Amino acid sequence: SQRLPGSALSRRTAAADRRVGARYRRRSDHKRQLSIVNPDKLTILDLISMSSGLAYDEQGAPWSDDTETYYAPDLRKLALTDTEIVGPPGEQWHYNNFNPLLMGMILERATSQHVAEYMEARLWRPLGAEADASWSLDSEASAFEKMESGINARAIDFAKLGSLYLHEGEWNGRRVLPASWVRESTAVSDQHDPSPSYGYWWWTYRDDELGDYFAARGNKGQFIAVIPGRDVVVVRHGRDFGGVEDWVGAIADIARRL
Repeated sequence: SQRLPGSALSRRTAAADRRVGARYRRRSDHKRQLSIVNPDKLTILDLISMSSGLAYDEQGAPWSDDTETYYAPDLRKLALTDTEIVGPPGEQWHYNNFNPLLMGMILERATSQHVAEYMEARLWRPLGAEADASWSLDSEASAFEKMESGINARAIDFAKLGSLYLHEGEWNGRRVLPASWVRESTAVSDQHDPSPSYGYWWWTYRDDELGDYFAARGNKGQFIAVIPGRDVVVVRHGRDFGGVEDWVGAIADIARRL
């Protein structure tokens, strides 16, 4: 795993609408060409909002795209050769693990750093993380972060990330993220009715009592929930769901009583 002594979304690139294809013309430092059909129609905004239009099979057996994006030993190669646009980018939402893989590769190109290194410099250190963290890699040979999963950190440090978003990108008086980026990335979309909707890597919710709130949801009921209307950040780690089907909903129920 890659050691972290934070997140790729530490600043909103003015290029959220920059074309993905422009990042992946053949260059001397990379032998593989992005094979997505019509990549110039795909934007960074499409990737981070899960509306890329890329084909993605969650159920196929035995090697669904879900399985391959989790276990493949070369995720860059998988993302470069196994993706196809099958719908108009930006028009239809579909949760898709190819999106964060491509975003990670764009970050590598844009920063000339491993994603974990960029995250450390832009988030982990500015937040004063209390412990080292790690990010699982696809393999030792490829050494690419598992962009769809695999960040391992203490709950207190995930809570700091939630608090950063609660305070619209400010931490202890220091501006870490643009407030406009935080608001935009966690805004509830009117296209998703009923709630939840999806922002930029965050699930977003609208509630008559709590107002708008948002959460990062992981496997096994793990989450970071941020409820600005109650000034609350809640983090859960766990090996299983613990008998609760919807942890974020359960936390919202508790927050309504505060």
